[in-house]
Amino acid sequence: MKKISIFSLLFAVLFMAGCDYNDKYFDGFDDIDITNLVNYEGEYTGKYTDGNYFLVKDSVESRVNAMLKGMFLYCDEGSTAKVSVNFGTILPGFETMRYTLATEDYDSMGEEAGQPGKYNNFDNSMDVDAYLTAFCDAKFPDAANWTTLNITYKYYKEDNPRTSTYEKGRNGWTPYNFVKKEYTLVAEDYRLMDRKYDDFNGEVDAIFTAFLKIKFPFAAKWSAYSLTYNYFSGGVTAPTTSTYWFDGTDWTLFDIKTSPYVQEVEVNTVIADMKYDGKNWKLLRMLGGTERYTLTTADYKLLTDWVNTNKKEYMKDATNEFYFGASSNYNNINNQYSNWKSFDPNNEYQIADKDLQVLMNERLSAGIADIVLAERYPDPDSGLVYEVTYKVYQGATSDYVMSFMYDEEKGKYGLISGPDKK
Repeated sequence: MKKISIFSLLFAVLFMAGCDYNDKYFDGFDDIDITNLVNYEGEYTGKYTDGNYFLVKDSVESRVNAMLKGMFLYCDEGSTAKVSVNFGTILPGFETMRYTLATEDYDSMGEEAGQPGKYNNFDNSMDVDAYLTAFCDAKFPDAANWTTLNITYKYYKEDNPRTSTYEKGRNGWTPYNFVKKEYTLVAEDYRLMDRKYDDFNGEVDAIFTAFLKIKFPFAAKWSAYSLTYNYFSGGVTAPTTSTYWFDGTDWTLFDIKTSPYVQEVEVNTVIADMKYDGKNWKLLRMLGGTERYTLTTADYKLLTDWVNTNKKEYMKDATNEFYFGASSNYNNINNQYSNWKSFDPNNEYQIADKDLQVLMNERLSAGIADIVLAERYPDPDSGLVYEVTYKVYQGATSDYVMSFMYDEEKGKYGLISGPDKK
């Protein structure tokens, strides 16, 4: 469906016989500016850059600008257009393309002392990422954007080769960080796994893959979690980290050398809000897209730190507060009514549970909007919905979501929906 409104005073020329007639019968005719302001609403009809969708905003502006210029050969500054386009968001996945460096590859990176080609390997004096991203640029210049690649290479004095992963973006190849989320086990997690002490001393993979199913029952397909836990060995307990990923059914240990990769793109129809500046159509914002964010340990700490600085009386201890209900120890929001009522520094929580829940929601939504989102997205897009997922403890732990949009007039984020249980 297309809608075109052209506000023009050219009708004066079309329906009047000539300038003399206009001058004679229409006082001030010569003082009227001839304008051709366009307000257009319709669909994008040009070619997409990535299959049947765009992946970057720069492409949207460039291609939609070209389409509108072709449609409106003459229009004035201030003309506007709202054009629906398909826009893709890449979901987390893991690598399928693999490449092992050969002798000629090392040689191509330099054969002088201190360069990979000297002994056909890398060592700790070399910036491996710098060498390999440059190598990818030269070896795979025509790779499509968002291609990812495992490169296996030799490292000095190591029997087994190493593997690093790189991704092709609009600015070339860069190291690819596949770990999307981090989680540190807390005391209640060890108890859940029938551990008497807060550590492990044997095989953990089977235990952790079962634990993750319980702990994160609504994990998205291709989620990756880096779990940090205490491991006891040789009389010493030390923190250890293992990474697991979810294929949509089961959790398995992630091995970058063998794990399969499925790159999924979520495509939505969004509105490109455009304005003509006299020369080009410029993208003002994207309306209807969604930016998804899950609170991390650092975010829960951001909330507790704010309370410790601004509302110190609500701090129960160093890591738990009852203004927002955030815990940087358990990495969740405590919504257990009995806990709030037992720690009530200003005698305001002795109300009906449903009323207390309303207060909790109001405070937490303000905390996420004004503290977390303001920190994580300091340059917001007023056309995006920011969907924030967080953990709530209320006898059991569940994932909840709130959605926000940025109000340019108020200069702040505002809640538009939620909280909703995922």
